[in-house]
Amino acid sequence: MYLNQFQAGTVAFTTVVTAEITLLADQEAELTIRQDLFLDSVTLIENLGGGWDTTLLPTQKELEKDISLLPQLPPNGAGLRLEPPAPSSNH
Repeated sequence: MYLNQFQAGTVAFTTVVTAEITLLADQEAELTIRQDLFLDSVTLIENLGGGWDTTLLPTQKELEKDISLLPQLPPNGAGLRLEPPAPSSNH
């Protein structure tokens, strides 16, 4: 938006640069939040006694197809492996 206004001569170039810096900072924050969500999801699964099988994770192309801020598993649950708790010997 500001680039068009700059090209039309209605705003200074510093306005364009400031807007671009703000956009970049917001995009970096979004990526950090996404990364934290994915890491926390893996930690939760591991803490519940499950594991993480990286061979079942979606490919980079599949991930790029449906970008979301929330971590999502493929419909078939690939990548998620929950194991039942070990039997307790304290009966």
